Amino acid sequence: MPEHDPSQKEGPIEIFDAVPRPVTSFAATLVERRALAASLEVPLIGRERPATDLRRERAVEQIADIPGFEPWLAWVGHWTSRFGELSEAAAVSLRMSHSRHATCPRFHMDAVRLRLIATLLGPGTEWLRSEHVARANDGSIDQTPAPDTVQQLAPGSVGIFKGAAFDPVSRCGVVHRSPQERVDRVVMTMDIAA
Repeated sequence: MPEHDPSQKEGPIEIFDAVPRPVTSFAATLVERRALAASLEVPLIGRERPATDLRRERAVEQIADIPGFEPWLAWVGHWTSRFGELSEAAAVSLRMSHSRHATCPRFHMDAVRLRLIATLLGPGTEWLRSEHVARANDGSIDQTPAPDTVQQLAPGSVGIFKGAAFDPVSRCGVVHRSPQERVDRVVMTMDIAA
């Protein structure tokens, strides 16, 4: 059985202090150099050979000369293996982006089974407990929850979020959004690819 069982947890599984300082520094340098023009996307990283698969990607080659690349590569390899094991995936996809605004400003549930969300720089993802999610008659999520009900991943945490496909009947995925602050934020997500 995996170390964490997402079916037994409301809200995301939060792994605290999971983004080490060299990775945060690497993310800050990416921002400083504007090296993530839009985003970096890798559609397929094998769980067994993540560093090898990543090195072959053209998008990754473009950041390989930035200080801190090797610690970032090792860290991504670790989380590829760990998320792959937890999700029982043979391969994952990766997306890393930089923004100064909320890229997902509305509360929503991702249309995936599981997603890893790690904020490498900036404030963590906001989310709601199921009892604080109000829905309209059409099933849409109310976008005005009481401010004191909004939860947030701690800086340096990695979150594993259940999506709508985790259990489509119960719709038990985690409702979340990007933080509303206008600050530099570098976010990495992983999804099941195979």
